[in-house]
Amino acid sequence: MKRIFLVDDEITNLRVAENALKDKYQLKLLTGGKQLFVMLERVIPDLILLDIVMPEMDGIEVMKLLKQHKEYKKVPVIFLTANTNKDVVTEALELGAVDYIAKPFDVNQLPVRIQKIIGID
Repeated sequence: MKRIFLVDDEITNLRVAENALKDKYQLKLLTGGKQLFVMLERVIPDLILLDIVMPEMDGIEVMKLLKQHKEYKKVPVIFLTANTNKDVVTEALELGAVDYIAKPFDVNQLPVRIQKIIGID
């Protein structure tokens, strides 16, 4: 089963995404960028769903750090965030995000978008 890391500081958002994906993917819920990098030292996921607005380290900072590591830079990242600022969307895509989904997201579309990127086992 393919593995996805969901990174968001809001537990409610993590749970909604988890419910939309739990039957198709192995999920790890993480509450911030620091926690993500600790997990990446142990396991490399097939995809990262990443929020932008988070304390300590925002999603853009996380993405920049991911792209600096040869082990992580090929992991596809989808931003899943309430931030719809056009400049931020552009920056996220320029940094290498494979998709950008605005919250609140459609729980039926999320698995379809992910399946197009990493497939399903």
